[in-house]
Amino acid sequence: YYSAVVSGIKKFEYRRFDRDFKIGDYLLLKEYDPHKEEYTGRDYLCHITYILQVYDRHNMLYAILSIEH
Repeated sequence: YYSAVVSGIKKFEYRRFDRDFKIGDYLLLKEYDPHKEEYTGRDYLCHITYILQVYDRHNMLYAILSIEH
């Protein structure tokens, strides 16, 4: 997913709404290598431009965060 964000193809993040995300906040995304089970050292700073809150079937709150570089 990291490469898709950096290339500009993926312009959103979907995650549990377990933090107080706000429009205007910044996210520091870190690249993770699942084969090595470690972070690569590459990161990407993006800006939250829109937040859509969504509940799943178990009533857990998630957020679709619209992001840009």
